[in-house]
Amino acid sequence: MAVGVIGGERPRYFSIARWGDARVTLEQVKKRLRMEEWVLRLVPIAGYLVIFLIARLGLTFLPA
Repeated sequence: MAVGVIGGERPRYFSIARWGDARVTLEQVKKRLRMEEWVLRLVPIAGYLVIFLIARLGLTFLPA
């Protein structure tokens, strides 16, 4: 269980997340994290590719 704390004169503790009830294995969590990291690395590349294609198509249709 992950516990959050609200400080002050009398700190309060509360549950943020509980993993005991989840039916996800550690390997599944690792696999998902690797996939998310891979996707995050591809997003900028895809953005540059889209910008390049838009610029390229825009130049193609300009009158001579």
